[in-house]
Amino acid sequence: MTINYDVLLENLRDVFWAMDQEGNILYINEICHELLGYHPKEVLGKPLFEIMCPRHEYRVGSCVRLVEQMKVRDFHKEKLWMLHSNGETRVVLELNSRRIEGASGALEIHGLGRDITERIALEKANKQASLNALKALVAAVEAKDVYTQGHSLRVAQYAQTLGKCLNLTQDQLEELDMASMLHDIGKIGINDAILTKSGILTSDEYAMIKEHPVIGGRIVSAAGFSRDIINAVMYHHRHYDGHGYPLGLDMVGDNTIVCIISVADAFDAMTSRRSYKPILKRQQVIDEFLSQSSKQFCPRVVTALIKALTETDAFDGCVLKGDDDLAHYPLG
Repeated sequence: MTINYDVLLENLRDVFWAMDQEGNILYINEICHELLGYHPKEVLGKPLFEIMCPRHEYRVGSCVRLVEQMKVRDFHKEKLWMLHSNGETRVVLELNSRRIEGASGALEIHGLGRDITERIALEKANKQASLNALKALVAAVEAKDVYTQGHSLRVAQYAQTLGKCLNLTQDQLEELDMASMLHDIGKIGINDAILTKSGILTSDEYAMIKEHPVIGGRIVSAAGFSRDIINAVMYHHRHYDGHGYPLGLDMVGDNTIVCIISVADAFDAMTSRRSYKPILKRQQVIDEFLSQSSKQFCPRVVTALIKALTETDAFDGCVLKGDDDLAHYPLG
């Protein structure tokens, strides 16, 4: 039996394209018109990144950078954000790409993209519903203690400021925001008497408190959140040098979000009123972070925090700038 591959490709419901080693489109099938609004002839010879969404940032950088990466490695189930010819509608393709030797012997990159736009929208809606429910639980836990009310919201504000200072992508900032809001969700499983105790905790009580990251990790994992968010909830008390807690559990994947939340969490603890400790002054906060840089805290995040506090207005709206101390604005 003879297989007509041209007919096969033209009847695919997935976008298939081939591009040369310069990143220019050599071939694209007809479904491109239905999904993206372009006739295949319109885009032949053009760089692939010209029909990608220029507003979307990938972990490797811009869409131009992603195309450059396709030339040196294959991709599997990578989300590719395309821009419809109307200039407004974004279409999400699940990309699989391979580098092969073309008929002329030159390198070609072949890509297959399945439209997952509706799936992504549904996943986002479901995730938001789960997030709202968990945020309500966090608020219920914090409401039990006047000293911790609004803690997670403040941590999220500080973390967003640091994330922007560190040039995180929009996707990373969204993950960071969710992780920050949920980082203490595990306290729902800790005895109220311990959470609301006004004095210093006993060693047994502190051991119980130290269980909250693992409890929280189980909660957000069961709710279907990403590995980065699970890491942030489980390891925001794990120190940069490996100390802290929980011990004996290895973190999987990138630790950028964990490092940011660790700093933001500590910053709020240092600059919030507690029954058992005073608020630290601005220089005391800076000195504390400097002394723990590369120990408890990631040095890159510490540098970003200190620069934001001393050289920019990045924390305006988060803390009282110019006051002797860094007491946060009262919320509510």
